[in-house]
Amino acid sequence: LDNTNIGKVADFIREQSASKFQCIVISLKEQFYSRAGALTAIFPKVY
Repeated sequence: LDNTNIGKVADFIREQSASKFQCIVISLKEQFYSRAGALTAIFPKVY
């Protein structure tokens, strides 16, 4: 997604989540995940 569409998608998800909508999004774009209400990270197991 480009920066314009990131905003549109993020706004859509935020509007939908107001009515008990839950969504998992995987993104490497900072402009997208910086708008998240919560973040979860997964890291490889290090021995």
